[in-house]
Amino acid sequence: FSNEYATDMLEDEWTLVDHSSTWLDDLGAGELRPAPGNRQFVNKKPGKVDDEANQMMLISDMILAWDPGFRPHLEAYANDEARLKVDFGAAFKKLTELGC
Repeated sequence: FSNEYATDMLEDEWTLVDHSSTWLDDLGAGELRPAPGNRQFVNKKPGKVDDEANQMMLISDMILAWDPGFRPHLEAYANDEARLKVDFGAAFKKLTELGC
């Protein structure tokens, strides 16, 4: 795994969309349109064609970037993939040793 999630969260521009955001179809990114009644963020802008891979984030993902308490962690992992791997490894080890 990598820190791409963290770097994309901070580097990409995100647009809130819902099922009626048919402009995504025009960009060839129709799979990013959420089911009726749902909303999510996408790394696309209306009328702007780009070479970026189609990505989406839920509001619960975006909170990591918006919340002043979580953002420093996101920034640290975006800037240091080795730190992410060490911290993840320690947390995962703890979870598995506790039988979670």
